[in-house]
Amino acid sequence: MTATLGSDDTAHGSRRSSSTARPAPLAGAATPTGAGGELAGSGALRALPAVYSFMFPEVRALLGAADNLDPRLFLTSTTAVDAADMLASIGLDPPLAVPATPYGCVDLDALHEPALARLTTTLARAAPGLDSFAKVYPTSGSSTAIFHLLAEAAAARTTTIRVLDGEYEGFGEYARAVGLAVEVIDPDICDPARLVPGLWFISDPSARDGNWIGGGLIERLCDAGHRLVIDLAYLGTAGHSRVELSHPNIEAVVVSLSKPWGLFRFRVGTCYSRQPVPSLYAQRWFKDIGRLLGGLRIVEALPPGVLEQRWRPVQSAVLRRIADETGLRLRPSAVFLLANLSAHDASHLSAGQRGLIEPYARGRGYRFCLTPYFEQAEREQALVAAGA
Repeated sequence: MTATLGSDDTAHGSRRSSSTARPAPLAGAATPTGAGGELAGSGALRALPAVYSFMFPEVRALLGAADNLDPRLFLTSTTAVDAADMLASIGLDPPLAVPATPYGCVDLDALHEPALARLTTTLARAAPGLDSFAKVYPTSGSSTAIFHLLAEAAAARTTTIRVLDGEYEGFGEYARAVGLAVEVIDPDICDPARLVPGLWFISDPSARDGNWIGGGLIERLCDAGHRLVIDLAYLGTAGHSRVELSHPNIEAVVVSLSKPWGLFRFRVGTCYSRQPVPSLYAQRWFKDIGRLLGGLRIVEALPPGVLEQRWRPVQSAVLRRIADETGLRLRPSAVFLLANLSAHDASHLSAGQRGLIEPYARGRGYRFCLTPYFEQAEREQALVAAGA
């Protein structure tokens, strides 16, 4: 069952390119057709209600670095020295420190550990305290980690989790799948920190609107004795984390490369936990080491903030285009791939405009994924370059 304070709601190809130049602003009225086939200027809103990752051209240029690993890497008789040579083709700088068995062979069960350590070091620059967790597990994106953490909570006789109104719907769907109730809290109605302490799943920046959670809410929840799992699904797309993750009541953090680096279809993520997560222990065997190493190559080459700096201007250009085409003046989210409107903003719209934004409702506000416009911006830049 779902106990609700407010309202609950339910819900992510490419040409290879080596371009790393800052994308050109969106062109004027003369533009190609949009993702849904509508001509630009038709008044159609081509944003997406769900968040689909944009596979940045900078990332596409690096894809495949770990796709052709020497098969001999996976022989238990391969020496650690030879394994290091085989991994050199990925282009990691410095080369990965390959773990060895007592016999000098590559320790395939531990090969993820140096990769995760380096990944954490890079990610922690944008997420202070991420390196404070005792346990780190490789996962297939953040969804795998979320499911396992919820299953562990259910096994420990937790009966209910809490989420903010308009949150990432996966929290609730996975929770109900393992028999947990979901209490949806509208922070505009009550102060979440004043509730009896419980277990929260919270995304920050928030899936509700793409903005950092304000008002010190996460810190106040921690200080009031609540237990938190933080989803950093948008890490690297909105500046540095506003929360110090080392607070002991932040029990776990999940990270994915899906949205910040456009690797949704490649399933690379990590789970950080204060305590062991027994159901994730087997990830030491059931990991995809090629995807993990390829993800590490991309993150080290394009650390958090680099893509944001290059593509943030496109967000502004997209919002100007949407205003010209629809009359809607969307607010830029901290996450540069998103935009939002508050309930107050919506109250000033015409009936037709309110109908236009209705599919994007999340809680009391509205969230818009701008990925189709980013893809259009890249196409227009290619057209400009071809005509130069």
